[in-house]
Amino acid sequence: MSVRLPDDTQRCAVIGSTGSGKTTFAVWLLSKRDFHVRPWVIVDFKRDKLIARIPGLVELDVSAKPPTRPGLYVIRPLPDDQDQLEAFLQACWWQEDIGIYIDEGLMIGKNGRSRWMRALLTQGRSKHIPMIILMQRPLWIDRFTLSEADFFAVFRLNDWRDVDAVSGLCNAPLNQRLDAFHCHWYDVGRDRASVFKPVPSDATILATFRSRIQRMKRVKVT
Repeated sequence: MSVRLPDDTQRCAVIGSTGSGKTTFAVWLLSKRDFHVRPWVIVDFKRDKLIARIPGLVELDVSAKPPTRPGLYVIRPLPDDQDQLEAFLQACWWQEDIGIYIDEGLMIGKNGRSRWMRALLTQGRSKHIPMIILMQRPLWIDRFTLSEADFFAVFRLNDWRDVDAVSGLCNAPLNQRLDAFHCHWYDVGRDRASVFKPVPSDATILATFRSRIQRMKRVKVT
């Protein structure tokens, strides 16, 4: 059975408890995306160590305008930067043709609820704004973040209330425990569930970024 990955307009929800492997999976997924033809912005609340090691990453202030040139960018908002972050998401909505990776969806607005986050989720496909959104507690997050997802990657969840929160939208056997760093992968459009084995190591993922960035810029990226 072939496994389909998100295309250049689709949204993927990556769900799992701390240490389950969701960040490594999401960064691997980002390494496959089209940052060679459009900008991708990482919203990094956690100052994640793996994200910090991505080659060629350009840091932006949270109050900056969204980038227009292809490549990988990061903003690292503080919890009280919600007004600036909302303005940034609004600017992305107006700009269109930009990818967004959010390392903790619950940190957007109040429990992931914000006007422009919802606008991106509900209208982003027509505006060519693909998204990768990570979360630990789907029970608490804005339901739009789940209902508008085209793909789900569900890792270990410690609270069965979180399993129930996802089960209504993700037609996968989430009550089936998987081995470490495996996840349930659900393709909404095809209504097809499968199991993803662990993705490559951090070093391999970073090498993929480095190779792609080098081809883009035709210079050595350290």
